[in-house]
Amino acid sequence: MISTATIKSRGLSFALVGLAVIWTTACRSKMDVKTVGSTLASRTKLAKLPTDTPGGIKLQGLKKFFQTRETITVEIEKEVVEGAPKFVLLNVTKSGDDDSKAVQLITEEVPGGGLALIDRGTHSLLATEDGKVRVSFYPTNPAWKEKFFYGLNKVKVIADDLTDPRTASLEFTLQDFDIMDFSVMSFPNGGEVTKLEDGSSFEGWLNVIGPAQAVHADGTSALTAGMFDIVNGF
Repeated sequence: MISTATIKSRGLSFALVGLAVIWTTACRSKMDVKTVGSTLASRTKLAKLPTDTPGGIKLQGLKKFFQTRETITVEIEKEVVEGAPKFVLLNVTKSGDDDSKAVQLITEEVPGGGLALIDRGTHSLLATEDGKVRVSFYPTNPAWKEKFFYGLNKVKVIADDLTDPRTASLEFTLQDFDIMDFSVMSFPNGGEVTKLEDGSSFEGWLNVIGPAQAVHADGTSALTAGMFDIVNGF
């Protein structure tokens, strides 16, 4: 059985709790709340997208086709890497617009002017007098296995500069000759080496039948060797 005094006591407690809630809410409504930091919109404005530099990376000699055993040399223009601490070269042939899926070729510090050739064994770096960076790849090195593709390749350079990111790209093709033939490499008598009176040997490479030509079976391509008359003595 609950007494009248107990009911009054509980009623007083509920009243005090209600007053505390009202007082706390009133105080909170008068609080001046300030956020620290920047809004999402302002952070988006601060993030700079990479600037594409057309022609910022070129093949030395403007060569577009390489055989698989050739050295591939590219030149990165000054405006792409100037002021950047590092640069990255990617093979983006099969990655589309997602650079995170690209094949990373190299990450290097931008070489300063006046430095000699830097040879890594797999590739070399050279800073030219006019501020370009020349990179030469040696595709026969095992390090490049599955990093360059037979056929079309697209290479992209990214200047690793947080304040001014820049990019440039180029395309080239790795392709070997599909046909080949030899010129005649002997003297008219059929011998390749002739002994001279003083005991030395004389070796000749004489194209005695004219230019050699090999034609593909379907007639779509041909390879012709001019008349190269070469003689060597030893």
